[in-house]
Amino acid sequence: MRQEKRQSSTIRKRIRRLYRQMRFKFWLAEQDYLICAESLNIRKMLQQNPYLARQISDAGWGEILRQLSYKCAWQHKPFVQIDALFPSTQVCNVCGYRNKALSKRFREHWECPCCGAIHDVDLNAAKNILNEGLRLLS
Repeated sequence: MRQEKRQSSTIRKRIRRLYRQMRFKFWLAEQDYLICAESLNIRKMLQQNPYLARQISDAGWGEILRQLSYKCAWQHKPFVQIDALFPSTQVCNVCGYRNKALSKRFREHWECPCCGAIHDVDLNAAKNILNEGLRLLS
C-alpha cells in the first residue's frame, strides 16, 4: 500500500512538472523575444555520463527544443538553433578570444588571457549563443 502511494505521488509530481514546462513553452513562444538554443547531442550525453543519464532523459531536452521550434513557428517568432559544435564556452564574449586550453577543470570560472575578463562558464556560453544567433539571423 505504501509503495503504491509513493508511486502515485511520484507520478503526480512528474505530471505537475510537465504541465509547468508546457505552460512555460507556450508563454515563451508568445513573447517578443528571439530564442536561441544550442542543439544538443543528447545520445552522446547519455553515453558519456551514465550518472546523469536518468536526469538527462527525464528532462526531455529534445522534446523541449522541438516544442519551442514548433510554437515559435506557429507564433511567427524567430527561433535559432546553434550547432552543437559551436565553442560557446571557450570563446570570450568580450573580445572574441577562443581559449582552446579550457578543460573540464574550469567548469565554474575562467579568465580570458587576452582581455583579462573573468567569465562564469554558463553565463558566457549563454551570451555567445545569443550573439551567434543574432549573427545567423542577420
